[in-house]
Amino acid sequence: MDPTSRQLPHPASQKPRIRDFEANLPLPSTAIPRPSNFAINKLRELEYVELYYFTPEGLAEAITYDHSATHDALTFAQIDGTIVLCPSSTSNPSPNAVPDDVLTWRQMTIAKTTLLRCMANTGWANNYIAALNKFYTCLEAHQTRFEPEGEASLLQYQAEVRREWHDALDPSRPGLAFDISQINEDRITTTMANILNRKHAANVLRLVNHHSA
Repeated sequence: MDPTSRQLPHPASQKPRIRDFEANLPLPSTAIPRPSNFAINKLRELEYVELYYFTPEGLAEAITYDHSATHDALTFAQIDGTIVLCPSSTSNPSPNAVPDDVLTWRQMTIAKTTLLRCMANTGWANNYIAALNKFYTCLEAHQTRFEPEGEASLLQYQAEVRREWHDALDPSRPGLAFDISQINEDRITTTMANILNRKHAANVLRLVNHHSA
């Protein structure tokens, strides 16, 4: 199947109300990280959500926030064009969430693993998950990582491209979306040049201010 053709999950009405279980099957030896209800809801709606929610910091915050939210705390939200009442924890973003490009490399690599697993658990088709997994695998192995400002450049690239990919997946847009797993080397080169130029300009300004003080 074309990785750019969008597959929607089955309607909730077609899903069983509860999964079956296997007799005598023990639980996993390690706890499975659970992002916030807000992040999970975004994924179920096939929408963009910041990587922050899948970092260790975001997961720790989710434990505190979601457990403290009362069940009767409701708010209005728009789902598929319809205004509905939802628990506030599913519609309110975290005040601590930050853009992807300000995460550390470690935060990004941990978060993407949790993100991919949660996409599989919230109805995303395998071709989308495989494309995004390849995208991150290519970035982690990219030679730019070992150059000055290399990781910062790749973080900026992934932040911009993943957001653009989600925008391109909007079914109201004409044509097909691009394949995120195809790394645009020219775009990475341009991103790195811009970061280096900004850093150079900041250093020059710092020197000017120092001499004029």
